[in-house]
Amino acid sequence: MIAILLPFVMMQSSGTDFQYTPETEPPMAYFDVVPQQDVAGVFELGVVAYHLEGIDRVEFTVNREGYYCDWNHDDIVDGQDLGILLERWGQGVGGRDITRLLGAWGQSLPWASEVITVNEMTLNPRTGEMEYWFPLDTRSHPDTKITVSAEVFGTVGPSVVLDRDVYDENYPLPQYSGVNLFSNNTGYWPTRELYISPDGDDVNGDGTRKNPYKGLHDALRSGLQQPYAEIGGTTIYLLEGEHTIDASGGWPLNSFRQSNGRYFTITPAPGVASADCKIVANENTSSGGGFLTKSLCRLKDVFVETDQANVLNGGTKRYGGRWYDGCIIKGHDYSEDFDTMFVTGKGGFQWWTDTVHTWTQEGTTGLIMRNCVLDSVACDALELHFAQLLLSIEITNHNPLGGIDPSACHIDYMQYNGIDYIHQNVILRDIYGNHTCRQQGVHGCPGEQNGGAIHNSAWVNVQLSNAGGNGIPECSPTSLIWRWCGAAKNNLFKDCILVQKQDNLPDRHSTFSFNKFNEDGTRNEEGPWTWSDESGWRFQNIKIEDCFEDWDKTQPWFPSPTAGASWSFYGPDELMWNSNMNANEVFENPFGPDDPWLCPITGVYFTQTE
Repeated sequence: MIAILLPFVMMQSSGTDFQYTPETEPPMAYFDVVPQQDVAGVFELGVVAYHLEGIDRVEFTVNREGYYCDWNHDDIVDGQDLGILLERWGQGVGGRDITRLLGAWGQSLPWASEVITVNEMTLNPRTGEMEYWFPLDTRSHPDTKITVSAEVFGTVGPSVVLDRDVYDENYPLPQYSGVNLFSNNTGYWPTRELYISPDGDDVNGDGTRKNPYKGLHDALRSGLQQPYAEIGGTTIYLLEGEHTIDASGGWPLNSFRQSNGRYFTITPAPGVASADCKIVANENTSSGGGFLTKSLCRLKDVFVETDQANVLNGGTKRYGGRWYDGCIIKGHDYSEDFDTMFVTGKGGFQWWTDTVHTWTQEGTTGLIMRNCVLDSVACDALELHFAQLLLSIEITNHNPLGGIDPSACHIDYMQYNGIDYIHQNVILRDIYGNHTCRQQGVHGCPGEQNGGAIHNSAWVNVQLSNAGGNGIPECSPTSLIWRWCGAAKNNLFKDCILVQKQDNLPDRHSTFSFNKFNEDGTRNEEGPWTWSDESGWRFQNIKIEDCFEDWDKTQPWFPSPTAGASWSFYGPDELMWNSNMNANEVFENPFGPDDPWLCPITGVYFTQTE
């Protein structure tokens, strides 16, 4: 990593100075942990973090509810606690824990905060991702609610703190969340296990494997009463057959409660393959929801295959959420009738891990998306308006209908278009999409609405091409591969490949811009609008490091200030292009490890370490 602070470069058009100042910017960091889940044993807990000039360390703080060594939760340490500890001897509990317990004998001492410092990003065995992580051993403490926060320090600049509750209404966007967990080694947190079958009986069933219920809602409310039906910690097991989610049965959906914020889980019954117990329909769907819209639901290893729209809508609102974990979510195959549809809701509080999402009108948005495949998506594959951490994602068969567009949608790999808030603290890493002449790439244009911007984002090893190559036939599309509309600040692009047009590389189809339209509605063709007398620089501390616009890494990625500009760019001769943007040659890259370059028009800092 190069840390070179350039002297200011004079902006000829405005007479205003600017600099690359990474020492003023915080890191980008996010917990790679789905919040609110039950955990047991050793849980490897980590943060993914980047900074323009590198990360120095991550300091985790662990807080536990309850009292020190109070194993039976009666608010005082005594012989009963010693007896429980001895029963658990050898199960993560040993002599050190007895010493702590005897030191607290007869007292009620709140747990002190525990601070763990991690200095290096390594492979987390739980997630398979490079993270700043540590092993949280939940066995040597009484089961309780655990809250973990983190402070992340770059090599320069201010730190960033991840400590907000994901459901804190004071922060409507969960951009700097900590993590709540429920340690449950001894059954302190209540659980229920119920079975459902397409051949079950909601009247005479009892929810056992031998006598299952038929309906999901019927099973959830069995033995409970309105309006305080506590369902957190419930597991619904799917037996063989095709399942239809039943209607709520007259119960208001908000009468299902999860007061402690714990999930209920839907998963195949032990010994049943997910393909043998598919969810295929819902009796009570609508565009606005219908399936436990305010509940926290984890679908674990579930196979959904349906021709019905909106089967899994809902559950994406505040105090709710969907966690798709190890699932296959498959919608209607529209290759013959062009009838695209949504299976899930695409916004709000969702988490996607180890999941395939296929044959759907648009992709989805997860606060966290890890190790996912988005296949046969007709329109935007990744709706990034809520996304915070995206890791190891592959986009396959994007826009499988090719030139046929059944819904007049915008066909992008990724979209941030037209938001009216500052989206910030976003990390995208190891994302791959490659098709020929069928779609746009990244369409990041929040600046087209008042208040919209992208601050504090890191794009690492994002590889996208709508021009083929790398084993796929090449073509020369007219669509953009990357468009970045300000305002933007503290954005890092590292080790990315965004493949441009192959027949005329100087006609850059990767652009910086700001306002696409003037106030009177006419199209803005007067330049990049990098500077504003009212708000200063539109693009501040944007760093492009080791990025290329071809698979062979011979052409550095160098976005133009705007597409079709009517003005001429000035700068190093090797980076010159003419005013009509269709020169027939590309010059050798002039910047490198020893001579990084700050573009005086876009305000972008370019460098390479290779």
